[in-house]
Amino acid sequence: MNLEGKIAVITGAGSGIGRAIAIAYTRAGAGVVLAGRRESKLRETAGGCEGETLVVPSDISREDDVMSLRDSVVEKFGRCDILVNNAGIFKPEPGVPLHESPVEDWDEVMRINTRGPFLCLRAFAPLMIAQRYGRIINVTSGLKHAPGHGVYSVSKSALDALTKTSAQELSQYNVLVNSLNPGWVRTEMAKNAPERPDKVTPLALRLASLPDDEPSGVEFQA
Repeated sequence: MNLEGKIAVITGAGSGIGRAIAIAYTRAGAGVVLAGRRESKLRETAGGCEGETLVVPSDISREDDVMSLRDSVVEKFGRCDILVNNAGIFKPEPGVPLHESPVEDWDEVMRINTRGPFLCLRAFAPLMIAQRYGRIINVTSGLKHAPGHGVYSVSKSALDALTKTSAQELSQYNVLVNSLNPGWVRTEMAKNAPERPDKVTPLALRLASLPDDEPSGVEFQA
């Protein structure tokens, strides 16, 4: 896949899936903006990339951080072609039913997994609308209705609704919005998973380079 000349913003880029996607995108010719809360991890990712990178430490659950991220992207590159909403957390531990989940876990998971992609959509969709081109990739999960994974499941179900709704709203501007379901991939949240994070990179590359007439509002399985 050729992403030459494209600019991609990737949240949660400091490790796992986000890091793998960032490295793959630079190998395909894209410039990448690495967003996340841990600057040291973002710089580790940048060190493994083969193209131009911009490190922007940011908490995507904070509106001011997301707007500063957008401003940094505009100042450096003047555009955003690809947005990968990858950042996510899992709380509480598996097995805790919804009715026993701490309210503070609910609030934190919703801030990162649902509010964060919403804020990024608000920040970057207008840039894509103005240039009449964009590809938004929301990293989802197969645990959207899974007992014992209640708070996380609800957050990813909400992300699915965000994907389908925004896909319909943005299609007229040649902005495609789709979901990437990575399956059970080894990350900091799933240390015992069997698959390496780079398992998802072929699909992430495909979704970033979809032709204009391809589907939008669809979940793709890696």
